[in-house]
Amino acid sequence: MVAANTQNSSKSCAIEIGRYSFERVDSNMYLGSLVNGDVSEEIINHLITTNRSYFGLKSQFKSQLLFRKTKILLYKTLVRPILTYATETWTTIKNDEKRLIIFERKILHRIFGLICEGRWAR
Repeated sequence: MVAANTQNSSKSCAIEIGRYSFERVDSNMYLGSLVNGDVSEEIINHLITTNRSYFGLKSQFKSQLLFRKTKILLYKTLVRPILTYATETWTTIKNDEKRLIIFERKILHRIFGLICEGRWAR
């Protein structure tokens, strides 16, 4: 059995286990996701990255030469995965869910057009 010792210093807190020392951090970026950080901050970062992807493809979403089916395929394969990466680790609040819904509606509005009586206008 190895005992864990904690050292307190003015700059950081380290945990020593045997001959190993581990620095304590509040959050860490791992594979593009913020670990042990604020989930709202993580969602905002995903929205910013996804928005960049969307604007890179904006001309395709606006194009009248592409079918809606093709635009939906572009959205599902190129845009949505950026937004939903590591979402299984998120614990969201209503405000976070609202941000995600607004973003998705923005893209769907670009693909389908205006809403008319609860249905997408054609």
